[in-house]
Amino acid sequence: GVLYVGDAAQALVRAYDVDAAGATSAERTFVTTAATPDGLAVDAAGNLFVATAAGVEAYAPDGRRWGMLAVPQQPSNVGFGGTDGRTLFITARTAVYQVTLANPGLPRR
Repeated sequence: GVLYVGDAAQALVRAYDVDAAGATSAERTFVTTAATPDGLAVDAAGNLFVATAAGVEAYAPDGRRWGMLAVPQQPSNVGFGGTDGRTLFITARTAVYQVTLANPGLPRR
């Protein structure tokens, strides 16, 4: 698996490989984002959604940015839910937004 970590000070997301025992290796810069990457969520296809100052940025598993979800307030966190797991909930300072996506989020373990 892969562990993603937002680095708000440097406006990037780092990635680490995670083995079956939970040990990390191969630290690398996965993507450079808009300012203040914060909450992160991954869907079943491996797409990464990142709450940033610009909105929710969407990245393919290879790091290519393929989309942006604009919301009225700066988002702070993202997470999948809903009955089929395809609803991305987006929290902001005084609001919660939601959007239905093609793929469900990764199942919780």
